[in-house]
Amino acid sequence: MKHSIFLIGAIVCSFFMTSVVAGPNLTPGVRNFTIDLAYTPEQSEVQDGCITNGTHKVMRFDFISKNIGDADFTAGRPLDSPQLFYYHLSHHHFHMRQFNQYKLIDSTGNLTIPASKPGFCLTDIETVRDNPGETHFSTCNQNDTMGISAGWADVYTSDLPCQYLVIDGVPDGDYIIVVTTNAQHAVPEDTFDDNTFTTGLHIQGGSVAEMAVPTSFTSVAQSASSTFATSSSTGAAVAVSTGLAGSTGAPSSAANSASSVSNVSVVLVLFIMMTLGIMAVL
Repeated sequence: MKHSIFLIGAIVCSFFMTSVVAGPNLTPGVRNFTIDLAYTPEQSEVQDGCITNGTHKVMRFDFISKNIGDADFTAGRPLDSPQLFYYHLSHHHFHMRQFNQYKLIDSTGNLTIPASKPGFCLTDIETVRDNPGETHFSTCNQNDTMGISAGWADVYTSDLPCQYLVIDGVPDGDYIIVVTTNAQHAVPEDTFDDNTFTTGLHIQGGSVAEMAVPTSFTSVAQSASSTFATSSSTGAAVAVSTGLAGSTGAPSSAANSASSVSNVSVVLVLFIMMTLGIMAVL
């Protein structure tokens, strides 16, 4: 009888331990850098505040927001959370406000191009791992829920309107670009520690080449990433209408949330084990 009780207890414990899963976890990436020396913007890009009228030198690149976590990143519907979303004139659908941020820094640590805070329409575009699971997000209409499924990434290709940094007057040389996703921490994640990515760039006239962050940039890059993460979390985060708890913006908040779930499960398991142990003695 005792052996049976302990066997049941082991099965119950195994169930609760395996049922605790991690949540969403976004991490950014960039690729396909090019420079357009004489770009004339569309009027909608000017209206969206991406650029001013006239001819400009712009640096284009793909931006990737990858959900490497074990749960969907769910941002909610524009209809339910107008404070988080707006209609993007250039892209003709709704975006989440200030979702990503980009900035360019020179070798001395000077901020060459201030942070650009573009909105983002969150959908599943490409997979980021084998067997990523089902895709749950495909449109960005007012009544549709935006998000990025676990194992998927949203990609903004370099040819899209507003997908660039305006680099008028930026001299040739080495730089680092610092990019952050879910910059306002408006939607909770397992951790915000990997929401910023930095890579080196060499700009020469109308060409740009991606490179590893030079050794001389290491401390600058670390400082920039730290400042980026801190500054992006100063605003009050807003809970979206998906049943998710609101984040305070501190990187520890999401981790604490995940820890709380784990702690509850551990306490429950211990309670069950103690109960079964008492039953076994009786």
